[in-house]
Amino acid sequence: MDVDAVTLAATRLAAQGELGMNVAALAITVAVGSNTIVKGAVAWVSGGRAFGADIVKVFGAAMVSGLLVAVGIALA
Repeated sequence: MDVDAVTLAATRLAAQGELGMNVAALAITVAVGSNTIVKGAVAWVSGGRAFGADIVKVFGAAMVSGLLVAVGIALA
């Protein structure tokens, strides 16, 4: 799964005024988050516990950063 389609659709709708910027940011954040969770699970299962734990730490930090940015945009 990739998030290109969601990103393009959300930004296009926001640019046309059919979708609020905060909703577009939330949609993209949810798509990226679910994509990251799936890829983390694949890394854990295919790479083993040690590899998966390292990946989950990095992905977790990235997801928290993304959520903070999305919340900042939504509150602006």
